[in-house]
Amino acid sequence: MFDTSRDILVEYSIQRLLPIISKERTKHETRKEFLIKIKKHFQQGEKILNDIKKRLGDDDPIINKFTMIMSNYETVKDNMEAFIDRSKGIETFDAENMNP
Repeated sequence: MFDTSRDILVEYSIQRLLPIISKERTKHETRKEFLIKIKKHFQQGEKILNDIKKRLGDDDPIINKFTMIMSNYETVKDNMEAFIDRSKGIETFDAENMNP
């Protein structure tokens, strides 16, 4: 309709996406920083759970509840880690060559 080549349209579309890609790369780095903190927090929770077991015993009612919390926490932490791992391609994206 406008007699524009396909290559020019593709190039224009990619140029419009570059700021979005840059913003996502920054967010990805921030997510990685938070994952480090989350892993440390999870390790602290495991230490608390072990301390509760030592001081109150395995049959204390609080153990079951805290074990469920830690199990859920681990699942969410693992899902977050998998998401970040799947997003690693943005780290090496080369805008010059348009290659991930």
